[in-house]
Amino acid sequence: MDLEELLVEEKKSAEILRKKCIMLVKKEKSVKSSQKAAEDDLELVNREKQQKINELDVVVPLRLHQIMFVVNGSVPSDQSPALVLDMTELTRLQDRIKQLQEEKSQQKDLYIDARKQYVGLTHDRKDMKVKIEVLEKQCHELMMMKFGREVDLEALQTLSGNRRLEELKQEKLLREAAYAKEIKQWDAKVEEARDRLMEVTRCNTERVLCMTTLMDQNRELERKINASQRKMGNKSQDYRRGVDHVEIQRLQQLVKTESQQAEALRREIGLLSRKGGHVLPPAQARLPPITPLPNPTGRTKTSTQGPGRLLSQVKAPDSSRQGVN
Repeated sequence: MDLEELLVEEKKSAEILRKKCIMLVKKEKSVKSSQKAAEDDLELVNREKQQKINELDVVVPLRLHQIMFVVNGSVPSDQSPALVLDMTELTRLQDRIKQLQEEKSQQKDLYIDARKQYVGLTHDRKDMKVKIEVLEKQCHELMMMKFGREVDLEALQTLSGNRRLEELKQEKLLREAAYAKEIKQWDAKVEEARDRLMEVTRCNTERVLCMTTLMDQNRELERKINASQRKMGNKSQDYRRGVDHVEIQRLQQLVKTESQQAEALRREIGLLSRKGGHVLPPAQARLPPITPLPNPTGRTKTSTQGPGRLLSQVKAPDSSRQGVN
């Protein structure tokens, strides 16, 4: 909370300072404008003051060696046309006089050069005039020899120029016609090429669509084949499991039956041995044959152990017992 209050106070102080800054900027602008107006007024006052001062008569004390206004070797009594100058200004004016004298000498040299050039150009003009007269005379003689009279060369040149222009225009028209014919031929070729391109594009599009359809059909067939293979594998596995389960139950029943028969034989043998009689093999019920079991390699195994072998194993101890008796 304290931090928020401090932040609010800082914002308020910043807003106050911003307002003060805006006010000070406005005051500065107004002060600058008033200062400029005051400076303009001051300059106007100074100008008027200087003008008034210049209108005043001022007495300037001078020494005799400072007076250089001399007429006929003496200082005139009326010195109203004289001008009072500072020594530095007088020195500057004297230097300027020297500069003007140098410029005058330079301009004089330039004038002499220009005069010489003018004289040379005048002689050249006279020579050219003589040459023009000679050439005009030769031209007149040639005209009389060729045409028998004087001909206006400018008109002749204009006519020849117009003839050349007409020839160029005619040539331009012929070339434009040839170019237009060639452009039509190229337009026809371009149109034919465009038609061929459209036909090829259409054929390619049909082929692409056909290929896409075939690929879709191929994928669908592969999917169906995979599904059928998975179903067949599941069915064969379920069938094998069912067959194995039935066979196991049958074998368990067979083992149980044989165990019961063996137990009955043991009881009978024990009973007969206690009575001291001979032990004969009892009448045995014929057991069902054992169905061969399928193994993973596809071969079948049959049990070679039958009831006869079991009885022989049971009789062996009885015969040994008779020998003892």
